Amino acid sequence: MPPHIRARAMEHIEELARARKVRVHWVKSRWKAEAHVTTRQVWIPRIRSGIDYLIALHEFGHICCRRSRRAADNEWSRETEMISESAAWAWAVEQIAPGLRRHLKDDDWDWVASCLLSYLVPSKRHPKV
Repeated sequence: MPPHIRARAMEHIEELARARKVRVHWVKSRWKAEAHVTTRQVWIPRIRSGIDYLIALHEFGHICCRRSRRAADNEWSRETEMISESAAWAWAVEQIAPGLRRHLKDDDWDWVASCLLSYLVPSKRHPKV
């Protein structure tokens, strides 16, 4: 992502945080990304790539998407985890800021697919976010 697009993506995340009343903690690694639904906090990477932007939106999805929250409220099972994760990813895709979608690359979408696949076929080969 070019610098001006990364800046726009960061602005979008900051706008979402204000509008949705979510506290953002910036982390150095995308592997540290997480969301705490009850405290309305996300730990997300600074936006350096399309993947970072999608991960940030995904973590917001755990808090802002009703279906993801409802699934997470149930007793943990592979099924509820898959529902929560897929709902958070769907929410993330719907929230991409106008004009930023065209800057996302196939590799960014491949990352999302790998994350979704990791909940179907747990393996160290697939990233979990």
